Amino acid sequence: MRIIGLTGSVGSGKTEVSTYLKKKGALIIDADSIGHRLLKPGNPVYQKLVETFGDTILGENREINRKALAEIIFSDEEKRRLLNGIMHPPMTSIIKKEIKAAGKSGKYPAIVLEAAILRESPWLALVTEVWVISASFESCLNRLINKGFTPLEAKKRLQAQLEQPKVPPSMTKYIINNNHSLEETLKKIDHLWGKISDEIIF
Repeated sequence: MRIIGLTGSVGSGKTEVSTYLKKKGALIIDADSIGHRLLKPGNPVYQKLVETFGDTILGENREINRKALAEIIFSDEEKRRLLNGIMHPPMTSIIKKEIKAAGKSGKYPAIVLEAAILRESPWLALVTEVWVISASFESCLNRLINKGFTPLEAKKRLQAQLEQPKVPPSMTKYIINNNHSLEETLKKIDHLWGKISDEIIF
């Protein structure tokens, strides 16, 4: 089965692309959404995070305040590694189960695993190819600010991801430039989806 790793920095537009690919019939596995589910109180991951980072990451309702957690990890590389060490194993287990279930169902022409940090996670080994959504630092920065991030918050997030290892060229099938309008980018996706439709692997 074709398993596409869809990656790109925050603000690059990968979520808009994955939403469009879902309309084309692909199954979308969103690593970020899986991570958010694991942050719920009662989950073992929740307890481990509180033990590791302290009560300062909790809101008034005792739920993890993702903004407070982000402030910590995007300012400290070592703490970001600690977070990944806690989150990645259970996330990988869920992703593998979803891929297996989709393969058994035979319903999908392709699976798309959307993940910003594909290269430094165990998930790169789960995909058959990688699509990179590319956009300039300025484009990503402006998109994040338009979503409500302060310029400083946006720059911290972008800088942290720029410092991460890149996907090996041998695994990168397409690099899609998204510096212009979403409409232009989706036209490119239409073209690429048409190209792969004749070579879908079941």
